[in-house]
Amino acid sequence: MVGVSALGTFQVSWQAPTHDVDGSFVEQIIEYWLHQGQTSGSYGRMTLVDDMTLSTNLTANLDQAFVAITAVDAGGQESSMSNEAVFVSQ
Repeated sequence: MVGVSALGTFQVSWQAPTHDVDGSFVEQIIEYWLHQGQTSGSYGRMTLVDDMTLSTNLTANLDQAFVAITAVDAGGQESSMSNEAVFVSQ
């Protein structure tokens, strides 16, 4: 789950997945990737994240940014994109 709060700060947080799409348990997540773009569904920038909360200025000089998270397990398999969140500067 991705959530964004914007009061001059760009903060993203999410819950770690517990099940794969096939219903099996997720063994071990080793990293998360924050995907960011200026257009919905088009993410040109990726940032490696090792915690489940990220506060950053990745959107500096942008009026808005679209973000989604993926998780990578110990086997190297990357999840599908999370739901998309939108940051709009004030």
